[in-house]
Amino acid sequence: VRLERASHCCLRLVADLRSSEIADIPKLHVLTDRAKHLQHEVLASLTRGFVSEVTPPDKFSYSKNQHRVNEAKLVPCLRALAAMQKASDLERAYGDLVLRPFIHATFTKGRLDSGERGSCKGLSSLFDATINYIKAACGHTLQLNEQIFRNHEVMSIDLLCNGVWATLSTALLSKFGDDLFVSGLPDLFHANYSSTANFLRQLEDCVLGDEEDHVFNDKKDKTTSSKEQSVSSHRLQLRKRIESHPSTLELWKRWNLPVYFQLRSEEVKQSVDSALASANENAYVY
Repeated sequence: VRLERASHCCLRLVADLRSSEIADIPKLHVLTDRAKHLQHEVLASLTRGFVSEVTPPDKFSYSKNQHRVNEAKLVPCLRALAAMQKASDLERAYGDLVLRPFIHATFTKGRLDSGERGSCKGLSSLFDATINYIKAACGHTLQLNEQIFRNHEVMSIDLLCNGVWATLSTALLSKFGDDLFVSGLPDLFHANYSSTANFLRQLEDCVLGDEEDHVFNDKKDKTTSSKEQSVSSHRLQLRKRIESHPSTLELWKRWNLPVYFQLRSEEVKQSVDSALASANENAYVY
């Protein structure tokens, strides 16, 4: 909380000093460098506080534990960093800090193929493991981030889309590339496309888990109905953010849907032609 106050004081001081430069007040010019140094120190302290809270402990087992952060420490950090306009730096750092070790260990060709080269049989289980990890290692942080900023006109800091999803989508494209988007094999294409679409839906649950649990565990009354509407509204908001995110748009561009539909059309045509050819003149073809 003290650092949050310090950040606002720094911002006001820097703004006042800029005004003094415009007004040409020489006695205040000498304070500009000091103010910038103070701002740098406050920013460094906020960043250290953020990193120490959101980083899972060493040897973190996401199958057994959930990383919980200290809300009293993290919330002021997030608000202060947003006020200091460091959102993009923070989001990128969060993705690298929390997800890179997991991606390095999990996003491998061997796990994708699951024993059969080029089959992508392990994609669904890879996505499931990723969702489980995000819920355990990032869930509490993401939920706090949503509570602070979701009602703003624009998300000042969006750790889910610009941190988690941006990092994951980059890894998918760089590590698996064309293996994921094989349009010449329609069954494989459909399976990979469906798994990816389902994964994006599951990302919403990483943020909504606690909200939905509380709603469905409560007794049904007017308050519960209002909570259900709030959760549904939040889910819709999350879905729009994820679907309109540049990482999502770039990912969907890689799926060659026209080729897929052409191949499926050929399959249907061949099936119909085969049925017609095998039918006798008195038979009906459905």
